[in-house]
Amino acid sequence: MFRNRGELPLVSCVEFQNEVFTHREARGYEPASVLLERNAGEGAAETNGKSQIPKRKNYAVRKHINPPEAVSTMDTMDEANSNKGILLIGHGSRDTAGVEEFRKVTADLARLVQPRPVEPCFLELAEPTIAQGVVNLVSRGVRRFTAVPLLLFAARHAKRDIPAALRQAVLQEEVLREATLHPSGNNRELQYVQADPLGCHGRILQLSQDRFDEATATIADYHCKDTTLVMIGRGSCDQGAIEQMHRFAQLRAISSGVAETLVGFVAMAQPSVETVLAAVAKSRPKQVIVQPHLLFPGLLYNQISQEVEEYQNKMSGVSWMATPPLGATVQLAEALVEMEQSTRKQADWEKS
Repeated sequence: MFRNRGELPLVSCVEFQNEVFTHREARGYEPASVLLERNAGEGAAETNGKSQIPKRKNYAVRKHINPPEAVSTMDTMDEANSNKGILLIGHGSRDTAGVEEFRKVTADLARLVQPRPVEPCFLELAEPTIAQGVVNLVSRGVRRFTAVPLLLFAARHAKRDIPAALRQAVLQEEVLREATLHPSGNNRELQYVQADPLGCHGRILQLSQDRFDEATATIADYHCKDTTLVMIGRGSCDQGAIEQMHRFAQLRAISSGVAETLVGFVAMAQPSVETVLAAVAKSRPKQVIVQPHLLFPGLLYNQISQEVEEYQNKMSGVSWMATPPLGATVQLAEALVEMEQSTRKQADWEKS
């Protein structure tokens, strides 16, 4: 494992012994049991309530084949392509701060892909809805669009809820009317493709490492070998999403170089936040960094931060700290651009 206070190389592929996995394979990771078997003797899956990430010696992290600055020039669009839009889909939240962060990402994305139209929408709890977002795109002359879910992992929302909402949205009467009557005269059938969630994209790994580095930079006597990193996921009933969270934590264990990296979940998966934090408290490391793997601030983040603060107040001699969520950054928007481009290249209208 290594620690790099500077730039973490963007991961385009990671070698697990003699096999190569790319971020495109985030849809179907092997079960965690298979990964653990490959490193028999290097660490158990779970001890004392901890979901433990085994230390790996055979990882190699390669730099992304495209430099970061290339993203802003990848999509040099002319007016002929302005009818190919992007529908950015957020989960939605009752927390106004989270909604505002989503709108910042939308603005960053729109700047990176201009003049292509970009419209924001939410699956639930906020407006505009997915149906309203599709209407807004079509009213701007869009006839081909990529639906980009701003989600970390592929679970029920990405696999079922969003596809169902999109199918209904493109058939609503207002969309059909706009598609026929728009002044552009372009009444071709409306088509769309859906991109994957972010998964283990290299820019998201870098952004997560940045949040960790910002937190540890405030610790005067910080030493990675005295530190336990606890990655907290939202949780899901989808086993594939749980395995992706563990894979993400494995990659972060490499970049942070800490003594131990553990995983916990807010809901629907084990170990729970309460269980994993209690187990860490018993082992009494010098420093504990709890990193909620969440996009934006909100109720879940506040809940995790409060639990970490309670441990800090009741445990002397152990430093507890919660990092901020990933947040609305250009890095996040750049990851969305790359995911959208990769998906759009596979669309029928791009091949013809």
